[in-house]
Amino acid sequence: MNDRESGSVSFRLGAFQLGLPVFCGFLTATAVVYCGLAFTEQPLTRGELMQCLSGAVVASLAVVLLNRHYGVMLTESDLLLQGDRRQRVSWADVQRIEVASILGVRSVAVHTKYGHRKTLRAPISLLGRKFDEKVAVVLDRWQRAI
Repeated sequence: MNDRESGSVSFRLGAFQLGLPVFCGFLTATAVVYCGLAFTEQPLTRGELMQCLSGAVVASLAVVLLNRHYGVMLTESDLLLQGDRRQRVSWADVQRIEVASILGVRSVAVHTKYGHRKTLRAPISLLGRKFDEKVAVVLDRWQRAI
């Protein structure tokens, strides 16, 4: 999302980017428990299995609703990390920006002159359209500021 009037650019994760990893995690855990208990005296009943799947859906929706304000705002002078608490990183303090990959999902990492490494919540490549273009915007903003 762009805010051209104030000269700032904002990136936020989409609903699927937030909820899909949680849903897949719960689904995998449920499958492991189901398979593990299938050969015991007390396997999961259909009702218990449905409760686990319902829990996965509810947890995914909760993550989406509770984290929708998380993101990154790029201003002319600062990088603002928005989440539970806001952090401001001056572009002048940034030494390096890199694209990091964890389990095939690419994200942007910012290294400061104080030795800190901050991985940005957005943009990420998981179901993220135009990830490379968004990274180019972050790099361009940094280059113009220094």
